[in-house]
Amino acid sequence: MRSIILAAAALLVSFSAQANPDLVGVWSYEGTHLTAVSWETGEEFDRVTPAANPRMFIFTESGYYSQLGITGDEQRPLRSESGEGAMGGPKLSSEQRLAEYRPLISEMGTYEVDGNMLNMRPLIDKVPDYMQGDGLGDSQAEFSIDGDVMSFIRTTEAATIRDTYRRVD
Repeated sequence: MRSIILAAAALLVSFSAQANPDLVGVWSYEGTHLTAVSWETGEEFDRVTPAANPRMFIFTESGYYSQLGITGDEQRPLRSESGEGAMGGPKLSSEQRLAEYRPLISEMGTYEVDGNMLNMRPLIDKVPDYMQGDGLGDSQAEFSIDGDVMSFIRTTEAATIRDTYRRVD
């Protein structure tokens, strides 16, 4: 019995060692810094894109995360500005509904921290294929936290992308 209790305690310690208390909280997107090599000129360039639309992450102590936001470099027009009216107003075309829905990020799942790597596995996602549990929707990013600023860094053969978030809670 004592060995079972010790094994359970060791398991709890190893699980809690994977948590990063600095990550827990609510984070608001501030922008993206892209460093890449132009395929046309072969020269390296930098592009900083400030947040045009809201995006937030919530990380819990128990290993769950939620991400909700809007992608894109431009704000989406309000229906009242486009003459469409609010809900219950004129009916939108399929193209208009798709234009509103396409930039939406909506995802909730579990996460693990391994050193400076953040591994996320969606349980609920806007894209049904990502919820199958086969790893298709899983994502991994290097992350760093400096005070109230968190960065996700993804590196490919062609670019380094750094998304920056600021702690709001």
